[in-house]
Amino acid sequence: MWGTAADGVRQFCPALAGSARHRNRSPEPCHRAGYEPERRRKDPIRSLPCPIVVSGAQEIGYVLPDKLEGDPPMRFTIDRIDHLVLNVKDVEIAAAWYQRVLGMDREDFGDDRRTAVKFGGQKINLRPVDAEIGTWPTGVNDQPGAGDICFITAVPPDEVVGHLHDCGVMIVAGPVEKAGALGPIMSVYCRDPDGTLVEIASYQSS
Repeated sequence: MWGTAADGVRQFCPALAGSARHRNRSPEPCHRAGYEPERRRKDPIRSLPCPIVVSGAQEIGYVLPDKLEGDPPMRFTIDRIDHLVLNVKDVEIAAAWYQRVLGMDREDFGDDRRTAVKFGGQKINLRPVDAEIGTWPTGVNDQPGAGDICFITAVPPDEVVGHLHDCGVMIVAGPVEKAGALGPIMSVYCRDPDGTLVEIASYQSS
């Protein structure tokens, strides 16, 4: 749901989003964040959200710009992905799967002992689905199995297929040719214990 804050700026109200009891009701104050709900406009341009952190609230809200006057100057470029976060039902089961099937290394870190699996120069943080949103924020869709990830390996797809069979992992699809970030790849698809779609691909030598 969208609302108007005290300063007149339209903002997203997480407390009302997806709440069935608010869908057919007239506007009323949202006491969690101080918003008044308002129907989101359908204009595709004005529907582009700009993220902001709502002061005094745990959730992230959004502001819709009143005017779009061209793109602002780019002040930085993105170099690479550092880590991803997957919401999982059971951290131990998920970590063991990524270690056994994909050969990743486990890392437990931080004062609250979070768990990650590492590969190359990246890692995947494994977030328990029941983790407190105030201390570990996550995406709007926080359901286990919502991920869809592609990993690159140096071995050909027939070896990937053989390894997955040896590990007792069911192949969903492949080998099949797909378009990778650097060109054509051959991909084999499977799922992790939570249902996340895992694509294991290799670039073909010319």
